[in-house]
Amino acid sequence: MQRADEILTLPPPSLKRRARWAVERALYLSGAASVYARAAGGGAIILMYHSVADAPHARFVDPAWHMTPARFEAQLRWLKANRTLISMGALIDTLGRGETPAPGTVVLTFDDGYLDNLEVAAPILAKYGLPATLYLATGYVEAGESQWVDRLYNLFRSRQRQALAVASKRYDLSVAAERLRAFLELSGVFITSTRAERADLLAKIEGQLAPAERTPRLTLRWADAKALAERFGNIDLGVHTVDHLDMSRCGLETARQQLVDAREQIKAHTGRDAQHFSFPYSRNTPETRDLVRALGYRSATGPSDRFLVRPGTDPYDLPRIDPRTDPTLLRFWTSGAYPGLPQALLRRA
Repeated sequence: MQRADEILTLPPPSLKRRARWAVERALYLSGAASVYARAAGGGAIILMYHSVADAPHARFVDPAWHMTPARFEAQLRWLKANRTLISMGALIDTLGRGETPAPGTVVLTFDDGYLDNLEVAAPILAKYGLPATLYLATGYVEAGESQWVDRLYNLFRSRQRQALAVASKRYDLSVAAERLRAFLELSGVFITSTRAERADLLAKIEGQLAPAERTPRLTLRWADAKALAERFGNIDLGVHTVDHLDMSRCGLETARQQLVDAREQIKAHTGRDAQHFSFPYSRNTPETRDLVRALGYRSATGPSDRFLVRPGTDPYDLPRIDPRTDPTLLRFWTSGAYPGLPQALLRRA
């Protein structure tokens, strides 16, 4: 089996992106970000986590969605000391009053319902007294089934064969570029598929690649979700659909059923009333946003790139930032100066 960095070798960031990051680091280290944030008047940043698994489960999680426990705790320790962390409910209350969150306000969220959110993340959050919202894909919780992306990743990681044929396409997985292309193309198919279609495709891929290791259960079961709800009052449970479907493509009736059923399941199994929603893959439409609103949810996270949340932000299209970055960039992104300060500099250039 291969190391994680040998399985899917992504191309390096573009020169433009690296230059932008260098500018943002300089803005933070120079103190310009703090000055700008105070003048800009505030706003909140929402961070999006997934898995924080430790050994032995970490190697089974797609690295694109994983953060080490040590790195996660280091981030929380710094955020606790230097930022104002509030719950999603408190953020929506603030926006509802027409008020602007203070500069440096941060909201923590987790998608999918990984088992390590209970075993690793929740105790660390409790240690620092921090709130968070955990969005559950309830069908996966019901089945104790790991997310398709981790199962696909592990088929590639522990494969014993190199030839893969799917539909009319053939891949030689011994070639790094072709392996990455196969993974990305297959991921695109999985995103737009039903759960039954995903299961069928995973079985076909498994039959061809003959993996040496099976993916363990990486997802919460209902007993775990109930234990989390009972032990950690600082963590709200939200909805991430039943089947982790692309809500921009599944049709409004299916979308409605996913929203209704998932909420009812969370209530039945944990006693919690899930009031917040996260669109899988950050994909939505005006119609699905209206549907979430009509069904009584208080908020939804989506694909918006207007990262600073303030009055006027659509509460059903809340932007989020992936915190898997270096400490300086995370500090800049949560300072209240992002993205306004870089945009202001570009306008002057």
